[in-house]
Amino acid sequence: VNNLYGGTLRHAYVSWNNWLAGQTWSNFIDSTILPEAADIVGPTDGALFSRQTQIRYTRGAFSVSAENPETLTTPYQGGNTIL
Repeated sequence: VNNLYGGTLRHAYVSWNNWLAGQTWSNFIDSTILPEAADIVGPTDGALFSRQTQIRYTRGAFSVSAENPETLTTPYQGGNTIL
């Protein structure tokens, strides 16, 4: 639903040691390619932003997670696409 006047829960997770469980940005998003800017709508062409419910283990640069394999997105022209 668009244009909600109420609150929306976007991120909710618990992080303990190297483990993370809950909903947050997908483990498969390469956040290092994004520019450091306050304007998240700025130059992000081609970047996918996906929040997934997941269980993740991270150690150093290695990270593995169990997530929902499908993501529902809304293309620029409207409609729905499942990736």
